[in-house]
Amino acid sequence: MTIVNTADTRFAKALAIADGANSWIKLRDRDGRCRAVGIPSSRGDGRYYIVMRDRCDCEDQRRHPGHACKHRQALEIAIARRRAEVPARVVVDGLSEMVRQRAARYDDIFKRLEAR
Repeated sequence: MTIVNTADTRFAKALAIADGANSWIKLRDRDGRCRAVGIPSSRGDGRYYIVMRDRCDCEDQRRHPGHACKHRQALEIAIARRRAEVPARVVVDGLSEMVRQRAARYDDIFKRLEAR
């Protein structure tokens, strides 16, 4: 299972990609189970990336094999939404809280630096 890191810059892009999950191509096995999805490239060039939970054939994944690319993160978000484990509102609320917490921490750091 891919762990989605909300601090990763790919996460915001992954959210947008996950919103289009209904248009993804489902690649099924003989029993009809979805084994991978085809996610369209954001470049709009007609290219699709073959994505599974543990791999993707995009350039970012090849360059950074230790991190989940935005396509894999989008797949995890879509799976979680479908299972109703993490509704979209919860994700957005979590991101908002993270930004608030970080802003307060940075404000504190800058105040200490100005006091010097």
